[in-house]
Formats: sequence, structure tokens, C-alpha cells
Amino acid sequence: MAVIEGFGGQSVFGGGALMVLKKWDIDDQANMEDVTGMSTGSVGRKEFDNTLSEWSGTLEGDIDTTDAKFHGATPAIRAGAKGAASFAAGTRTWSGNIIIKSLKVSAPVEGVLSYNIGFQGSGLLTYPA
Repeated sequence: MAVIEGFGGQSVFGGGALMVLKKWDIDDQANMEDVTGMSTGSVGRKEFDNTLSEWSGTLEGDIDTTDAKFHGATPAIRAGAKGAASFAAGTRTWSGNIIIKSLKVSAPVEGVLSYNIGFQGSGLLTYPA
């Protein structure tokens, strides 16, 4: 069985790779609509059809003080920021346009400053070839 390791992965947004990225995930979902009619429901089972699909995800890591994407009056990484993004693991890359929904910064006394970014995909999600 061939697997792809997560180490060496990266995500690019806001003009460059996010430094100290520890984890990314993408959730690609098809919205389902109940299309059970009076005649089809007589077999005791619902019928569904997919309508629109959507994708979203998260990025997690530690903040590097040299990474300019987190600094300034209008940082590249902020709630509401839009742009092209890519997500790589090994030689595989997923990509698409995203809108950052949330940015959570944590500062634990026993740890380091970290971030958790929630994003919504906008349009097509491109899968690895």
C-alpha cells in the first residue's frame, strides 16, 4: 500500500507559504436534496440527489514573527481575506480560491503563539493529477 506522508507539506496563501504550518484539512461536500415522491416513497426508502457542492477547511500552525502575512494594518491573513490557495502533501497539491472565515490566535503560558484559520472554498477545488 502506498501512502503519502504529511511531513514536508505546505499551504500557500497571501503571497507565499505559511511558515510553521502543522496541519491542514479540506472538507469537500455535496449538498443533498430529498427527492422522494409519493410514488417512490412507497418502497419505504428515501431518494436523494446532489445539488450544489462546497468545500472548506482549516490551517493550523505556530506564528513565526518573521512571517509578514500575520502583521501590519491589513495583514494578508485576516478574516475576510480572499485569494488563491494551495495545499500540498508530498507531490500532491489541491488548490482553489478561499475566503478566510476565522482566524484564532492562541497564546498559552506553557506553549508558543499559534493560529487556527477557518476558510471557505469559493468555486472549484482542483484535485491532484
